[in-house]
Amino acid sequence: MLLAGAGLKSSARGARVLVRRGGAGVIDGPFAEAKELIAGFWMIRAASLDDAIDWARRLPYPALPEARGEVEVEVEVEIREVLTMDELVAA
Repeated sequence: MLLAGAGLKSSARGARVLVRRGGAGVIDGPFAEAKELIAGFWMIRAASLDDAIDWARRLPYPALPEARGEVEVEVEVEIREVLTMDELVAA
């Protein structure tokens, strides 16, 4: 089921590209802390949204401090479909 996954490095090592009106601007990191921060991703193959939800419910989160007995933490996992190249070209 798991196809890929990785953690993301600090925004200090990244950049944001803003495209509008035919031009593009680049802002080098680091970026101010965001309330909703993407820290990593998993890419899975699932037969349905329900299967993906079941997978996320069962997945252990060993990197979390609570898994090491340090503190209680909540994790929110967003589940989204991948846009295929065919869908992108058709849009």
